[in-house]
Amino acid sequence: MVYCRSEFQLESSCPVVAQCFSSTQQVLSTAQSSVRTVTDHAKFLLTMLDKIMDNEQDIEEIREIGARHCILKQKYGLGTVELDKFQEIFVDVILKQDGVRNSKEASRAWRILICSIVDVFRDGFEAQLRQFRRKHSFNAHTQYFENIERRVSNASLRKSSLNADSQVNHCTRRMSQLDLK
Repeated sequence: MVYCRSEFQLESSCPVVAQCFSSTQQVLSTAQSSVRTVTDHAKFLLTMLDKIMDNEQDIEEIREIGARHCILKQKYGLGTVELDKFQEIFVDVILKQDGVRNSKEASRAWRILICSIVDVFRDGFEAQLRQFRRKHSFNAHTQYFENIERRVSNASLRKSSLNADSQVNHCTRRMSQLDLK
């Protein structure tokens, strides 16, 4: 399996990818997809390549697949560097195949195809990542303003407690003025 070979090379050169594949059973157990292992990814990619060759694959589906991998950015730090490395390794592995290596046209076609697939995947990945950052940035700003409101309300409570202390002193002076002897 050509894809498995490229994925194993990627795992050995990128510890982040190795960590993603070793931990996907726990992380993605709630996900709808059953594609988790290297073998599952290889089968899925081959099916996807067949659909592309038959002109049945939707580009938006590839973007969605990229977006679904965004969780691996938050959990393990998977990023565009690893996607670029995958693209490079996958192209190298494909270009070493006999039928592809012997033909300049086939080499060029495979290179363009793989780069296009990874670019669309990356686009979905980065779009989802931007959306995640915007959402969490908004939550951070909301939390910041809630903390300011909380501090302001606590400050007014402290001022009133300071005023209460002065009233106690005033009351104590009156008691001392009384001669209870």
